[in-house]
Amino acid sequence: MSQRIRITFRKGGVLEWVSHLDTMRTWERTLRRAKLPLAYTQGFSPHPRIALAAPLPVGVEGERELMDAWLDPPLAPAEVRARLEATLPPGLELVEVDEVAERLPSLQSSLRAARYRITVDAREVEASTLAGRLADFLALESLEWEERRGEKTRTVDL
Repeated sequence: MSQRIRITFRKGGVLEWVSHLDTMRTWERTLRRAKLPLAYTQGFSPHPRIALAAPLPVGVEGERELMDAWLDPPLAPAEVRARLEATLPPGLELVEVDEVAERLPSLQSSLRAARYRITVDAREVEASTLAGRLADFLALESLEWEERRGEKTRTVDL
């Protein structure tokens, strides 16, 4: 029987500039180096059962990113944490490691919101200019964004 482990982590430093796909590869290699008993998908091309809650844009640091990994056989969360901490690359830092119920909804479907913090260099823009632009932005009733894929266009109110 497999076990679902939820890993909360920080991603920053040099990994701030790593894409989502490469972040997944980094985690897969880290889990393997930690010699964790990963559970694998079934089928022609089995893959480790790991899932991140949401991709981070390139150039954005993450303070509390979520990932689920399935282990078979199960291990104590403290053992998982100890093994991971010994193999984490620079830029990844563990916040929490917990066991969660196998039947919980996926992380992707559970995510409801994200909070972003933007840091501005005071030498680059005047505080009054920034305050005015921010007030104008927050006063908007809607903010439409248009996505084009091939010949299809979709408008989303951000």
